[in-house]
Amino acid sequence: MVAYFVLAMTLFFDDAYEEVMRKLVDGLRFLRSWDEDWQLPTSSALCQARARLGAEPIRELARVARPLAGAGTPGAWLGDLRVMAIDGVQLDVPDTADNEDAFGRGVSQGLDAPYPKVKVLGLGECGTHAVIDAHLGGVLVDERELAPLAGQCRTRDARACRPRVLQPRILAGGHCDRRRIAVAGAVSTEIARSHRPG
Repeated sequence: MVAYFVLAMTLFFDDAYEEVMRKLVDGLRFLRSWDEDWQLPTSSALCQARARLGAEPIRELARVARPLAGAGTPGAWLGDLRVMAIDGVQLDVPDTADNEDAFGRGVSQGLDAPYPKVKVLGLGECGTHAVIDAHLGGVLVDERELAPLAGQCRTRDARACRPRVLQPRILAGGHCDRRRIAVAGAVSTEIARSHRPG
């Protein structure tokens, strides 16, 4: 349950720990798959449970996750190429000296942010919205620096349209549709280069 909780925190990043857990449990209660006598843990208990879980189960989940799109998945394919996109998000992390040193706090309206923030750059399938790879970095790191130029698919937003980003993308085997915002491509990594099943 704690692993689900950790994943849910990325979906409901604006909610307090207790509210995230409440949302998870309410779905199970609706399905009549949860003990009604169960009490919602405190924020401190949830924080301790996260520490006990550690990073390894989430790391293993990311390692075994694979593209989900089948041959008939709408929006997943452009010819025989898997359609991929990259997007970034900033997430608050616990207020520790190690996190501040590793990721920084960022600045908002001239003031330091209240918590350190990690920048996450995810590679996802457009047809399923499944994130199949992610890179982490400090809050002030440019998204283009988080993913290696070779072997990654790039989006065509305002920052990614510059020639120094487009040229390495094409060299890495990506295919760029200049008429659209997204990039469709099969690139040099095994996961993203997989062709349409069947």
